[in-house]
Amino acid sequence: MRKRTRTFAVAALSAALLLGAGVGTAVASRGLVTGFADFSYGSSDPGVRSPLLNRTAESGAGVVRLTAAWRAIAPVPPVDPANPGSLTYNFSALDPVVRDARARGLSVLLTVVGAPDWAEGAGRPSSAGAGTWRPSTSALASFVRAVAARYSGGFDPDGPAPAAPLPAVQALQVWNEPNLPEYLNPQPNSPDYYRQMLNAAYAAVKAVNPRVLVVTAGLSPYGGPIPNGARVRPVAFDRELLCVTPVRVRRNKKGKRRKAGTKLVRAPGCPAPASFDVLAHHPINTSGPPTQHAFNGDDAASADLGRVTRVLRAAERAHTVSGGKHPIWATETWWDSNPPNSAGSPLGRQARWLEQSFYLAWRDGASAVINLLLQDANTTDQSLHNGNGSGIYFADGRPKPSATAFRFPLVADRINRSRLRVWGKSPEAGKLKIQKQSRRGWATVRKLRIGQGAVFTANLRLRGKQRLRASVAGTRSLVWKQH
Repeated sequence: MRKRTRTFAVAALSAALLLGAGVGTAVASRGLVTGFADFSYGSSDPGVRSPLLNRTAESGAGVVRLTAAWRAIAPVPPVDPANPGSLTYNFSALDPVVRDARARGLSVLLTVVGAPDWAEGAGRPSSAGAGTWRPSTSALASFVRAVAARYSGGFDPDGPAPAAPLPAVQALQVWNEPNLPEYLNPQPNSPDYYRQMLNAAYAAVKAVNPRVLVVTAGLSPYGGPIPNGARVRPVAFDRELLCVTPVRVRRNKKGKRRKAGTKLVRAPGCPAPASFDVLAHHPINTSGPPTQHAFNGDDAASADLGRVTRVLRAAERAHTVSGGKHPIWATETWWDSNPPNSAGSPLGRQARWLEQSFYLAWRDGASAVINLLLQDANTTDQSLHNGNGSGIYFADGRPKPSATAFRFPLVADRINRSRLRVWGKSPEAGKLKIQKQSRRGWATVRKLRIGQGAVFTANLRLRGKQRLRASVAGTRSLVWKQH
């Protein structure tokens, strides 16, 4: 895909509009699309699905992540696998969800995952889950070709009537967390094998639908040994996938010897470049607040997306990836709340951590962030760090404080003792006010004119502890407490 085409498509997905800015305040040139991946989007009951999608659009989300379950859609080998209308395919669960999401103006990211038994490699051991063992790259290419053609905007499964052609989706993601044995095996060789899967899928998609963005699988944030094997650490996975390797260098400046460091260069014996439009990651944090880094340098939690960005930019310089500069998307992140999860964070903290994780992802290069759930899963399995309580709404539909944080995030980050950087995303267009609390009440410290969905930043001369908020068009953010 040419750089111009990719840039246009990403801009269309972002839709962060700039109307102007006040003195000392910048409306960011790079926006942030937010969205959800909710298990119940795939419900066969429109009475369940429609209210969820209505609430998704009302929340200010711009994208939904839906699953194209290969095993369920193609349980038997298709006679004509690249045909989007093949009678052996069963898209009955996916078609109505795509229609409903697009009808509400939501962009759609389809994640293809789970090989049917007939498309797996021979000799799958009992320890490897169904759908994970050496998926056939040729079968995968045929399937994603059919998916891309089906959701290109011109395919009509019913003919001229009764329904209109299926709408176009904006992005197709090739697999989920291939650095985990739960999704791809054998695990130690997963980066090389996944590159083959990705390249085969990319060529197949672009052959029939050049406009759709091909997104890499989001990687799990943590790797290392597990009881039944191992997980590849995500930064190491990306280095191998993108064919770069670290080398030690000694930096000198103006004749002064400086501390040795590393840089990433093209790996020897690199095969064909990895082909994709967007690099994805899952910057989830299960060990602390958003600002806590993963302990291992090859892991990448919520504060570490910059580690992934560094690998990608090095690969672009080394020409080991398809041409142009690639966006980065965080296609899954989440924070459980208590209630309903007794091991989660109090409701106010969940809201704060959610908006702070948005800022950190944006700071480190992300242009899209997808929260795991819109609404808490209606399940008794509310245990430690499982994501079932990560919604911005309770299971009964009541909003949490995080519903406000999602729609109107506002975060402060201290630059030094006397200055703060304020970051946010406006839910509405109009005159936005940033205010601080004083003994006399709330005082406006900065004004700007903003577009709906635009990301803004402001540097403020404020010392010590602060309580900040923002308002625009009658809508107010949560109060950010800066210590």
